[in-house]
Amino acid sequence: MRKISVTLLILILTTAFAFGLSIYKRYWQLSVWNQQKELTYAKDGRISMTTLDAYYWTRLAKEYNNGKFGDNVTDPLKTYPDLGTYPERPSMIVFLLAKLSAFFKGDIYMTGIYITPILSSLFIIPLVIYFYRIGFGLIGLAGGLFGTFSYAFYVRSCNGRVDTDSLNIFFPIFIALFFLFISKTEEKKKQYIYSAIAGIVMLLFNWWYEKYGFSVVYAGTLVIFLLVNRFKLKDIAILTGIYIVFSNPIYFFYGLGNLFDFVFKTGYFHKQGITLANIAWPNIMETISESNKKSNIEILQMVLGNPKVAVIAIAGIIAVAILKFKDMIPMWPLMLLGALAFFSGNRFSMFLAPLAGVGLGFIIFYPLYHLFKYLKIDEKFVDIVLPAIIFILFFTTANSITAYNIVLPPSIPTQIVNGFIDIKEKLPKGSPVFTWWDFGYALMDIGEFATYHDGGAHGADRSYFSAKAFVIDDQKKMYNLISAIDNYKFKEINKMLDDNKSANKVVESLLNYNGKPKNDNIFVLYTADMIGKFGALSFFGEWDFETKSSKPNHYQGINCTEIKGNFLKCENAIIDMEKGIINGQIPIKRVVFAQNGKIAQKAEFPHESDINIQLLIVDKQIIGVYVLNEKVYKSNFNQMYLLGEYDVELFEEIYNDFPHTRAFRLKK
Repeated sequence: MRKISVTLLILILTTAFAFGLSIYKRYWQLSVWNQQKELTYAKDGRISMTTLDAYYWTRLAKEYNNGKFGDNVTDPLKTYPDLGTYPERPSMIVFLLAKLSAFFKGDIYMTGIYITPILSSLFIIPLVIYFYRIGFGLIGLAGGLFGTFSYAFYVRSCNGRVDTDSLNIFFPIFIALFFLFISKTEEKKKQYIYSAIAGIVMLLFNWWYEKYGFSVVYAGTLVIFLLVNRFKLKDIAILTGIYIVFSNPIYFFYGLGNLFDFVFKTGYFHKQGITLANIAWPNIMETISESNKKSNIEILQMVLGNPKVAVIAIAGIIAVAILKFKDMIPMWPLMLLGALAFFSGNRFSMFLAPLAGVGLGFIIFYPLYHLFKYLKIDEKFVDIVLPAIIFILFFTTANSITAYNIVLPPSIPTQIVNGFIDIKEKLPKGSPVFTWWDFGYALMDIGEFATYHDGGAHGADRSYFSAKAFVIDDQKKMYNLISAIDNYKFKEINKMLDDNKSANKVVESLLNYNGKPKNDNIFVLYTADMIGKFGALSFFGEWDFETKSSKPNHYQGINCTEIKGNFLKCENAIIDMEKGIINGQIPIKRVVFAQNGKIAQKAEFPHESDINIQLLIVDKQIIGVYVLNEKVYKSNFNQMYLLGEYDVELFEEIYNDFPHTRAFRLKK
């Protein structure tokens, strides 16, 4: 039996410790949540999530357990009023949530809470093995430690983050590892086995993430890797063929289209949104924070806290890629995905996290290793000292360059979740909710409401018409538009757009639709987060089809400290509420006090001004002061939600927990 060297044994033990620490800290986050349950658990005992997408997976897992999946089985809650269908079969995350829930008394949410820390930490193991096999085991350990706690990855795999991100680093590294194994043996049989295993892992990755473009990218990477390592063309063809067969050739074919869509249709690489019914619609990606491009400094801070440290770390991984050029080719896809963070959506920074950790390890420990070797220090001593230095460095810098002690709040405040639960008790199951798309998955899962759009079906016509209804200043037109959608459905509206060749004419006809909704229980929902998202609503709702551009409006929050007499004292501004003047110079249109969702006091001034000051008050406490222009002030959103000025002939208020949640049902 082959003996395990002291070096390898220490590496195994320290890797196990890093893996355990990664899991422990994510469970530690749950323990913090359990100390403030009123903020993290809803009134029905349901634990919160830290990503809105989690509610997509939890709902599907419940529906899968209920036997709803199948061929063309209608989903009564998705993409109302046309309705979608349930998947034919579950993805891996849905399958795991559904089946493992048996160990958690059927609680899908707690199942996700408990398995996510383990799944999120798995990448550490193949990462360390990979760099051990190329002679850099310890820097792989550094990559695992700093990578798992990097803000870029930690916040996407923390407590409550029940989503595919938890394994999206593990699978690419695991596939790369078996590519590496192919080059480390001369036995054809083993090469074929490793290629087959890589294909099987890719098959599992496709089941997990369902982004088939990875199949194509890794096939190309394998070909390049084998060419550089001087494999014969015949062997390259056989090995690549084995990989494709075991990863499923159908998925490989799908992957070609998937890659094309990623580059040309998702909005990550261009500004114009998709074209539907011959109409250019606004790009939804411009309103999604994780898809927006952040500055290089912000990206570096996400990766390793301090931008200078992050730059050094990236320089380190580049040095490793050059020094071990051949061996590092299987890591190219991960490196390229990470690099996209500097050119496209900031969400790609998570792929850079473990590589930056590796680079940081290389910069520090490679010179130390050679220094110890030059000084002829005993190798056994070095085997102990270098891992110790890694952990000392990590624990002394964890709070400054990682997210080690960060605990994220729920993605939906519990007051809003409780509002969903309350409204659910007032309306029949499946009642359509007309609101912005962000909470679509949660509304379907928690409230069992039908939604017009959600995190996977947004943009184009659905988001445009929803936003339009909120930003216009005519509640009758909002009512008409919702009624038209309920009668025509989006399929017919798209046909109208296609036939008329004029989006403006179709929009005008829908806004002036003379009819009632078919459904008796359509309700318009307002939630507190929509104030901050009004810019996104306006971006869509104010879209100009001719110029293919938008001039969005928004609420500008200002920090005010006190009201003294007729003066409102704010940061960098003193507002005279009697004369309607800011800082004695800037005229304003009106000042409005909205208390508990109703106008308590209003002062209008005879000034030529487009500036309004609006104070939101709950009981006797000011919770927000906003500067807004006349267009925002008169919008249906502002009038109905914040001021309580709604047309009682068209709408019936069914729920009011201002400012958290407010709902109005359309009358027939």
